[in-house]
Order: sequence, then C-alpha cells, then structure tokens
Amino acid sequence: MTDPHSIDEPLESEPDEVRARVSAKSVVLWGARASGGVIGLGVAVVVAGAAVLVNPPVLSVEPPVVVVVPEPASQVLVCPGPLLRLADDSGQNASEATPIGDRPYTTFGSLSGEISTSSIAQSDAGTGGTRLAPQVAIVTPVDGAEPVVAGIQSSRVRAETGNVVGYATASCAQPTLRSWVIGGSTQLGRTSILTIINPSSVEATVDLSLYGERGPIAAAGLSGIVVPAGSQRVIPVSGFSLEQRAPIIGITSTGGNVTAFLQQSIIRTLVPGGVDLMGQQTPSSTLVMTGIEVAGEEALTAINTTPVDEDDTMPTLRLFAPGADTVDATVAIVPTGSTLDDALANPRDESTESGTDAHDHTPDEPEATSFRVALTSGTVSEVPITAVAAGEYTIVVTADEPLVGAVRASVTGKQGIDFAWYTPVAELGDNAVVVTPDADAVVLTIANATDADRTVTITGPDDDDTIEIPAGTAVSTEVEARSQYALSGMAGLRAAVRSGLDGLIAQSPVLPAAPLAKPVRVHV
Repeated sequence: MTDPHSIDEPLESEPDEVRARVSAKSVVLWGARASGGVIGLGVAVVVAGAAVLVNPPVLSVEPPVVVVVPEPASQVLVCPGPLLRLADDSGQNASEATPIGDRPYTTFGSLSGEISTSSIAQSDAGTGGTRLAPQVAIVTPVDGAEPVVAGIQSSRVRAETGNVVGYATASCAQPTLRSWVIGGSTQLGRTSILTIINPSSVEATVDLSLYGERGPIAAAGLSGIVVPAGSQRVIPVSGFSLEQRAPIIGITSTGGNVTAFLQQSIIRTLVPGGVDLMGQQTPSSTLVMTGIEVAGEEALTAINTTPVDEDDTMPTLRLFAPGADTVDATVAIVPTGSTLDDALANPRDESTESGTDAHDHTPDEPEATSFRVALTSGTVSEVPITAVAAGEYTIVVTADEPLVGAVRASVTGKQGIDFAWYTPVAELGDNAVVVTPDADAVVLTIANATDADRTVTITGPDDDDTIEIPAGTAVSTEVEARSQYALSGMAGLRAAVRSGLDGLIAQSPVLPAAPLAKPVRVHV
C-alpha cells in the first residue's frame, strides 16, 4: 500500500502538466537564490581583502617607570673573642675549650653611621654574656649615607700562662652564608680550633667541607652543626682528621648568617711556637697578600729541629681551587720597592707544581720574581716560598678561576717565636676606615695591584698625610696603636694592618663595606 504523504510518489489527482510547472518554477527559484548567495560571498571576500590591505592605527602606551634606590642597610661586624685552649683550668679534659691570655682589646670605628655593641650570649668556651664573649657591632646608617666601618681585635698570651704563647689579631667580619677559612694544621704539636658565631636571631645549621693535600676528607660530624641564635660554637679540627698538614675548610650555613674564624697554635717539643687567628674569605681570581714580613732562613734555622718544624716556619703559600677544573696560577713575589711587572718579567729558572726552583742560595737582597703552579681542583697545594731574603713582600696570585689561599711566615726575637697567616686583601671603595690594634708597633700597608699610579690621603689622630703608590707596588707606613684613620682615594686598592715587634707578629686585612643593594626599576 502506498503512503499518501510520501514525496517520492505523485498524487493520483495531480495532472502531469501541473507537476511539470511546479518543477520548472522550483528550479528557477533555487537558481536565483544560489546566484544571490555567490554574489554575497564575493562581496564579503572583497571587503575582507580590503580590511587586510588597510593598516589599522597602532596605539601603544609606555608604562611609567620609577627607579627605586634602596636605603643603605645596617651592617653587622663580629669579632672572634678570646684565644682558646682545649683543656680546662687544670689542664685536663682536652675536649673542653677555655679562654687563655689577656682580655682581648676590641675596637670599632666608622666614618658614617651609629655604632652599638653587644656580647654573644652563649659560647662553648663558657664566655657567653661576659666581658670575654665575642663582640658584635651593629652600624645603623645616618641621613641615608652608606656606613663605612671597621673593627679589629688583638689578643696576647704571655709566656707565664702556659704552652700557648704569642700574639694574634683579627678583623671583625660580616656574617655570611658561605665562606672559607685557610690555615691551621692537625699535625703533632699543632692545634687548630674553628669557631662559628651566629649573631642573628635565627638558628643556623652549618655544613663543613674539609679538604687536604690528598683531596676531600670525609668525617663524621661535618654536617648538621646547629649554631643557636646569638651563640658561638667551638670545634677542634683534629676531631675530624689527625695529621693533616694543610687543611682548608668550607663553611655553608642555612638559616642565620654566621662568621667563622680559625685559631692555630704551635708547640715544638714543649717550646711555644706562636698563635694566630685567621678570618674567613671568599674565592677570587686575584689574591693579594701584602705586608708580609719574612725573617729569612738564617734567623729561623735554630728552630727548624724537625721536618715538621721547617714546614711551618719557612714562608709558605697555601692555595685551593674550589671549582671543578685544574687551574694554572701565576705567583708573583714582589718585595717592597719593586713592582708587579718586575716580578712577572723575572720568572724563576725552573717551575714545578711545588713552586721550587733552581736557586741554590738565598739572595742577599729581596728579589722580585715569579713562577707558575698547577692546582688540582679539590686538592690543597702548599707552595714553599724558597730562596727569599729577609724583608717585606707582597705576593700576588692570579688565575683564570677563583681561588682561596693565604701565606704563612714566622718571626723570632726577644719575646719568643711567633707566626702569622697573611690572608688576601680585597678591593676597597673610595673611602675606608682603619682601626689599629693594641701593639708595640703597627704598620699600614696599601697595595696597588692596578696598572695606574695612585694617590691616597690618610687622615689620622694628629694630621693628614698624602702618599703616592705607583702601579703594581705596595707602600707601608707606620701608624699609631689604638687609633682610627680615614683613607680616601682607595677605590680598587687594598690594605692590611701588620702589628707586633721583636718576636711577636700578626696581620689583619682591611675589609670592604658590605655591598649595597642595587637600584630597582619599578613599573607603575
């Protein structure tokens, strides 16, 4: 049966001509509609093309920018506190640290800023909260000026107080999260004590990295050292490894910033051999150790009774490359009165990794010379400074990669035998302040490792003095103990304070101010 609503079948009552007319009309109507659609599409395409060809105006607005210069922040300087020994008052209990010697002389000075001081509240040496505790200075900016500040501590242990005898100074230093200390020994008769001070209000957790002449040293207790807020930790280096001739220690803190110092004392067959304090440093591709007093081989022969004794009496350069590569370094030995160019133009005849040469005698006069040394990353190198006449020297070490290092030298005289570690001096700003320790004699040395002659003005307690410092030289001048000096024209120069006389010796670098925060561009 056929469906009457199907469009496929015509109605029986509809004539054929009607069906034909309907079909023709439908075709015409569809064709007209289709033509209109094509014409409309063509118009749309033309309009769209015209829109593409016409460049619309570009509107842009530069956001306003304000350069914000941060206000100078307060600076913090931390001093090491008294010299220590590993024994109680009866000489027993070698694991206990106790203070020895005279009460330290500590002083601060500033060209701008207000200084307030306080004492560390807790110490493993039992000095927390007392007059012997490590001192902390906070320098607050005044009128928006950058604080220029310095601090120094000097300590003396006299012969009648025991086996540790000598004189030591240290520059009071800013706390940091990462630093290195270079110096010390754990060989027989040598005691090295690391102190870590946290002046902040936040607990610090410290990890130590210990290296020697054979590479990294693994030991229990190097990591996770808790340093409470406002406290000093005292750590014997021998507790990590014995018979280390040339240790170097890296300090990394999380939490509060800390300041680290290393104390070394020497006893040679019951004969005191001196004491010294070494401050922290950061790696640099140029190390400048200046104001080095060398006694000469003849003066030290009497105390070189064993090979170990000779190791730490003759001038020695200790170097370490913290990076991942082997580093070639150039060592220039520059006597006062000579230039860095003089030393570089006179390389030693035979250069080896140990720094020795073909000289078979000590020159009668100080001689400018240089040599190269290869440093293996992760391994400490000790470079003997051989065949040098008595005198005052600056040693400059340059390399393509950052290094840390220091120079050790001994003296002897009526007051005994002593030694000093000469740590690198950093570049200073145009203005610097120097405070001097308590000592029988004090010498300020300014080193110019640049290629331009410089003029520096020194303003002291009594008058002003202007000194010329030719390129590549160092100039020393005597200054008064327990005094403050202002230095101008120091940008890019370096300085150190050497003190002591007649068998007592110490040196401390003049430290640069904390770096200022950089200006910030703010879009508003």
